[in-house]
Amino acid sequence: MGIHLLPSGRYRLQIRQASLRVDATYDTEGAARRALAKYLGRGARRTGPTLEKAWALYLESRDFLEKEGEHATLPGDAHQSRPGAPGRAPPASITAEDIDELILARQKAGMRPDTVRNEVAAVSAVLAFAQRRTMISANPCIGVRRPAAPRENRRMAPGDQGALMTLLTHPTCRYRAVARLCLLVRETGARPGEWASAQWRDVDLDARQMTFRTTKYKNEPRTIPLTGAAIHVLGDQLEDITIREMETFADSEWVFPAVSRNGELTSFAYSGSVRDIKAAGLLPRRFRPHSGRHEYISSLVEESDLDDSRIMTLVGHHSPASMQIYTHARGVRYRGQLEALETSRRAARAREIA
Repeated sequence: MGIHLLPSGRYRLQIRQASLRVDATYDTEGAARRALAKYLGRGARRTGPTLEKAWALYLESRDFLEKEGEHATLPGDAHQSRPGAPGRAPPASITAEDIDELILARQKAGMRPDTVRNEVAAVSAVLAFAQRRTMISANPCIGVRRPAAPRENRRMAPGDQGALMTLLTHPTCRYRAVARLCLLVRETGARPGEWASAQWRDVDLDARQMTFRTTKYKNEPRTIPLTGAAIHVLGDQLEDITIREMETFADSEWVFPAVSRNGELTSFAYSGSVRDIKAAGLLPRRFRPHSGRHEYISSLVEESDLDDSRIMTLVGHHSPASMQIYTHARGVRYRGQLEALETSRRAARAREIA
């Protein structure tokens, strides 16, 4: 059983099993692998661990525990768009066509491209785990074209920072916490999730620096400088949880603490509070906590002399491709050089008039 490249450039799929004989050729390796997954999935739809079971095993595995917590929500299963009970089919029965149907169903439902890609990435992660555990022979998500996000302005809109600053005096504690978290994202360029999981032991106010230990890239720690504005916001947050909310949060190790359903202190799940704030009309619907990060990076590209590698070090980017979305802001950096030419251009225009 296997896939072989033929001299013609096509790919030959051969399966020799007691109950299955296949000998076929395909134009691409991806097509051959999809066919392999489909053939091996025959007869397996009612046997083996389900996708839900595989996901549960994945959550308890080293693969997940050693990975940054980017799959924080349970992925929709690959049979979501089909009739029947979602998530109850074995991974071996899922094909590339199923993944493509899932994407199509999500798009028809009006789901954002970023959300669809994240969901497929989560499905792919658990299927890759199933492949390593020999539950399946290949990951059907590989090679499936995922929706591309349209180019959009992700920066903070005028008035967003003012709305956040107004929330600093709101009587609801979690609303004040959301405002400070988002302002710190704007002031430091860190991800909202990095601030949400930050702990006081990693804040050094004397040295004016902050270390993030839960980062997107392999959980590698990243230390950044803190501006005076960031220190002021952190001071207000510390005062809030140790004085105003002392009975609830005085013993918290998190910079932005919350109380879990069982009454224990935990890190701040800010997204629900952001939704509540928008519903109350205190923030515009378009607002996203992550936009402060884009605003920070764009302003560095426009106004500073820092090269891309130094900006990447500050914000935790590890691929130069990540900086490509800021190309629209690069031209502003050359305003000074262009204005320096104005004297000679003015003289040239005067000569033309003469």
